[in-house]
Amino acid sequence: MKASTAADDLKQLQLFLQGFGRFTAAEAVLGEWARGSGPVGHVALDGKRLKGSAPAGHDGSEGVHLLAAFASRLGTVIGQLRVPPEANEITAALTLLKSLPLGGAVITGDAVFCQRAICQAIRDGGGDYLFTVKANQPALMANLAVAFGDAFPPGAGGGVPGPAPASRPGPAAAGP
Repeated sequence: MKASTAADDLKQLQLFLQGFGRFTAAEAVLGEWARGSGPVGHVALDGKRLKGSAPAGHDGSEGVHLLAAFASRLGTVIGQLRVPPEANEITAALTLLKSLPLGGAVITGDAVFCQRAICQAIRDGGGDYLFTVKANQPALMANLAVAFGDAFPPGAGGGVPGPAPASRPGPAAAGP
């Protein structure tokens, strides 16, 4: 019997993981179990392209692209779907949000999710959201700059700490 090499092991792992994407029924059951274990709290949306899932010889821009909803309190993904090649994370997020228990949840994600339709879907489901605003939403970014003025200018911070919190007097030291 031939001993396996690291390359053989890696290839077997890649084949296993590529096939694992077909177990959507098991994934649905596990997601349902996780969602039924109480309020989800914070949920992070994030998309990833699976390494090794592109056709051989391709530059990597193709392949399996997944969008996942990770519940921090539960420490697990509570929803995930494959982003079709003709779609994007925005349209996939709208589909994924329909399957999530949004009541009382706080949904976070990067700037791509800062879209009116996504924010409305979260609010309609009883949740709240916190998304980064970048130049992909120039009008919103400008409105935020006006609303917050110098207190919160875009791109500010630069590692400069804000004012120190007011100190509260502690308990008096015990005497001798």
